Amino acid sequence: MDQSSTNTITSVNNNVGIKKPAFECLTVRVDDLVIILGIGRSAAYTLVRDAEATGKPFIVLRIGNSILISKRSLNEYLESMGLGRVS
Repeated sequence: MDQSSTNTITSVNNNVGIKKPAFECLTVRVDDLVIILGIGRSAAYTLVRDAEATGKPFIVLRIGNSILISKRSLNEYLESMGLGRVS
């Protein structure tokens, strides 16, 4: 592993020489949720608002103005509906 000038740790895939993060993001944003579920932004924000109030169907974190959705809880929700997983 090497360390770039921005102190971001990366690993190199020796097969194709592509740098990628050495860690996997644990959250997705609302715009990602729109794509994953194939719904509109308004519907996604409604779903997030309901999830914030009840903790279901997934966990929502607010950090400043950012809305982050736990990828683990989103995967559990998707799997319970038979829709697969988010990688």
